Amino acid sequence: MKKIIAISVMFALVIGAAFADVSVSGGYHMSFDFAVDKDHANGEDVGTGNYGAGGDVGVSAEGDNAGGKLRIWGDGKSSGVTDHALVWWKPIDQLKIQLGGWDGDWGHNQIIGWGFTEGAKDTVALDAAWKGQYHFAGDFAPGFWGGFNHGLSLFIYPADGIEIDIGIPVTANEGGTLNKPYSTAVIFSNTKINVSAAIPNIGTAKFALDLNKGELGTIASLAAKDVDLITNIYFAFYLSALESSGMGAELGLSVTTSTGATASGKKNDQIDLGVGFKYESGDLGLKAGFGTGFGDAYKVGTKSLIPISLQVLPYYNLGSLKAFVNAGFSTKIGGDKTYVDILFNPYVQVPISGGNFWAGVKFFQAGGDPQPKAEWSIPIGFNYNF
Repeated sequence: MKKIIAISVMFALVIGAAFADVSVSGGYHMSFDFAVDKDHANGEDVGTGNYGAGGDVGVSAEGDNAGGKLRIWGDGKSSGVTDHALVWWKPIDQLKIQLGGWDGDWGHNQIIGWGFTEGAKDTVALDAAWKGQYHFAGDFAPGFWGGFNHGLSLFIYPADGIEIDIGIPVTANEGGTLNKPYSTAVIFSNTKINVSAAIPNIGTAKFALDLNKGELGTIASLAAKDVDLITNIYFAFYLSALESSGMGAELGLSVTTSTGATASGKKNDQIDLGVGFKYESGDLGLKAGFGTGFGDAYKVGTKSLIPISLQVLPYYNLGSLKAFVNAGFSTKIGGDKTYVDILFNPYVQVPISGGNFWAGVKFFQAGGDPQPKAEWSIPIGFNYNF
């Protein structure tokens, strides 16, 4: 709580002058499983529960050349209240200086990732990495850079359509314990560089260099204090030329190299590829994501496994409600045995005053030995925004 108060005071001092645009916004969501498989071993013991809730309140203020925003939210869990805050200043039109953090500035993906099922994740849609291990390409966005989350950010605009960004982290793990000092070498060995170039009537190309070393490294499996520099290179392209036909497409490619090793002794060297597609015509729409990967990071023993994942989200607006079918599969080929994880998650969105009512079905089957493991639930929920 002291951290929140300190950030709030800083925010108030910086933006306390008169601003042209001040806004307050927020939201709240609640959900629970109307029916859920309590005992996944037999698939027959049915219960009700898994209550979840969360909400946030944010304020932003902007003037001609400075501004800031603050957001505080809680999820009803033991983690309590958390916050995001930043302030920015543009001394000249070609430069913006920002201190603080938000939800991934400069992130490359536009179709797949969080925006694939968007706010439905709060109530009825399965998460990107459900239970931390099952990744589906639409939500997970393999091959795309997630952006920079916390630190000193420089936005440079040298010409129309060109942007160069530099991010210098100032906390552990880009958002961990505040006010913990690190050596200058460690800080600058975790610098992020992003370049974006808009090609008129065609699309936008993006490139990012994401360095990770030592205590600020973001690959959790590393023995953090002993590893060498890990270099992550990202390239992405969004094809906007199709938007006049109601379509959009994007491609993301990432290459990770390292001379160090994980705690298990294998390198992190890998290549990931992600493809996103969307189409909308009248009341009908479709989103799709495909992902695959190669490299030492996917090895099991002497076997080089290749992950493959496909996720689709067709939807249709029926007027009084919008119906979605979130479905996909994920597998790894090249091993002695091939297991397939299956996701089937239809749900509906019913608009209400200021928000939505949600209801759906979650079905998930993890391929495994000796037999697949299936889990299901029937979630319902509400969200309200202002």
